Amino acid sequence: MNVRSGKDGYDKTITPSSALKQTVKEAIYVIKIPTFRAIVLQGVAGSFPWAALTFASMWLELIGFSHNVTAAIVGIFSVSSAIGGLLGGRLGDLAARAFPNAGRVMLAQFSSGIGIPFGAIVLLVLPYKSSTISGVEHGVILFLTGLLMSWCATGTNKPIFAEIVPEKMRTSIYALDRSFESLLASFAPTVVGLLAQHVFGYVSSSQNGQTPDVRNAKALGKALFVAYGIPFVACCLLYSILYWTYPRDRARVQPMYEQHQGTIHGTTEDSLKPGYCGIVEVNAKQEEATQAIPLTEIQGEVTDTLESGSSKETAINVIPTK
Repeated sequence: MNVRSGKDGYDKTITPSSALKQTVKEAIYVIKIPTFRAIVLQGVAGSFPWAALTFASMWLELIGFSHNVTAAIVGIFSVSSAIGGLLGGRLGDLAARAFPNAGRVMLAQFSSGIGIPFGAIVLLVLPYKSSTISGVEHGVILFLTGLLMSWCATGTNKPIFAEIVPEKMRTSIYALDRSFESLLASFAPTVVGLLAQHVFGYVSSSQNGQTPDVRNAKALGKALFVAYGIPFVACCLLYSILYWTYPRDRARVQPMYEQHQGTIHGTTEDSLKPGYCGIVEVNAKQEEATQAIPLTEIQGEVTDTLESGSSKETAINVIPTK
């Protein structure tokens, strides 16, 4: 297939006021999308545990681990979370291919749910006296935790955002999501501190960080688990909303396409088969004629060029709705 790029048509002078108005319009449009609101709600809950884990180093040292061992354990968790992000992206694509309407949602629910038992093991089950443990147990469990509970952003949230808004609004939806989640999740450390001190009996002391303080370690561990486990339960439940909103929002947006765009988006081997449900945008070179042709109406192979308007010089933009 020969695809030629036409004029982009973006020759208007953009002023700060017009840019601000456009940003506000895009923000209002994005906020009205049910799937976006559902992901933001779960994101607020899902970001809470990650923010609460800023106390992890302090908790490990209260148990009695040295600074070096604590740094190693926290480093293992950070590295495994990074690897998990890459793994989640790949698994999200596979899940979406197998179950287009539910695959990514199921992946996110598994990822957020698996963190609960692992967190309980680390914070409530493993021994609190470092003389009886070497830190290997904590390192292994935290490695698995980071590897498995970091799939939501790369495997579910960001890919879904890309599918429920027009391409030009993707930066807006990412920015709004991060602003909402970061703002509310910033309260997590405060909540952990209040729970530890006023609910579970944490007592401030001037003890050396490498001296075991079992009482305070248990108090902080329980506070961490409350601020960690309950939000993840809420996160799993809120993801369920996407089973209803995501297919509708995706179907609503996919027929939209940008005029005068001479590139192919999301073209796959399946999208070129007869009967595939998609949109073909045909732009005349002189920008005088644009028509949308459902691919379901195309029987046989897609030809190199399509004649439209007064010119055979065309650009084809295939936007899959699958």
